[in-house]
Amino acid sequence: MKLDFQSERVEATHRQIQTYLCSQIESGALQPGTRLPSNTELARKWGVSSRDVQKAMARLTAAGRIERAPRRGTFVRGATEKVVVGVLFGPSLAHETAYHYRELWRELRQALLPRKWVGRFYDGLTRIEGAEELYREGAVHNLTRDIRQYRFKGLILFSPEMSWLKTIEEDLARLPAVRKDDLSGGTDFQLDYYQFARDSVAYLTGQGRKRIAVAHLTSEPGLPQPDLDGFLDEARAQGLSRPEIVELAQILLRPGAEEGIYRQMREQIGRWRTRPEGLPDGLIVNDDVGMRAVALALLAEGVRVPEEVRIVTQANEGVDLHYGLPVVRYEFPLRGMAPQMVDLLWRRMTSERLPPLPIKIRGQIKETEFEFANAVS
Repeated sequence: MKLDFQSERVEATHRQIQTYLCSQIESGALQPGTRLPSNTELARKWGVSSRDVQKAMARLTAAGRIERAPRRGTFVRGATEKVVVGVLFGPSLAHETAYHYRELWRELRQALLPRKWVGRFYDGLTRIEGAEELYREGAVHNLTRDIRQYRFKGLILFSPEMSWLKTIEEDLARLPAVRKDDLSGGTDFQLDYYQFARDSVAYLTGQGRKRIAVAHLTSEPGLPQPDLDGFLDEARAQGLSRPEIVELAQILLRPGAEEGIYRQMREQIGRWRTRPEGLPDGLIVNDDVGMRAVALALLAEGVRVPEEVRIVTQANEGVDLHYGLPVVRYEFPLRGMAPQMVDLLWRRMTSERLPPLPIKIRGQIKETEFEFANAVS
């Protein structure tokens, strides 16, 4: 094995090493299964730093060109072998209300293609009251089997309960990972709910609505709720009275949640009608699935939308739910988030410099012709 590499000053040394070894693998000079010298040996042979060799090897590993086996060494991989990434979801993607996560999985599959990575997904990894326990046990079994068979190179995590995975905890802990909605609070990506709240209040104020209420669906207990701060801060900035926060104590992935929201919202509308000022003239809903139940309650109570109440709901790009009412959507761009998640995982796999974390995903108000037509009718 000659490996006659010579460094030049035109490009970063670790990139030159990566390009050189790739060309050796593609030309057949380095056959699949070939054991490479250690990083120290290569650094000495080529007159470069061990750090440059290490960075090059990390990038080659992430690209699926080599395999680094602890205590065994570094080996050339076959051209047909793929880098496998595990995608772990706490919620079950089969749950009717898991639109957000299903759309993210679709977008992630597309975002993995340019790097020629393969994603294997596992869902239902969080225990939810009333959910099917056998489904979760099956997912844990499949993940336990696959984590060793496929030798995953990285993980993308959407709030799985890792306490259920004790049997493979060490295998998971050693892998580079990207997290969103982590129940422990250690997340790399956050939808900017604070800005959603401020933009929604500002939008309604711009529409001449001054008495604003918020139908607020409860998230997992104990997690920060920055949207509540956003509602209050923007109301003060606009010179409005404090928005009325209507807490709808339902977690959507639990059975019967939408029915509970519908019932609570009808009761709230009844209370509004007994007071002198009547209904609020602006309403913000912090979840698009919950918005369906809120819309049914408004229809059942004969509330005229948008004449009496103008509505803004948080929503997800690519998830188009029908409410039966003219509702303005504040959309978060899931298509843009998936490539960023893959890029961050690549950076962790290759020890590249990370951007400031967590990465906040901003949304924007979306109005359609249907909504405008109803607004002026």
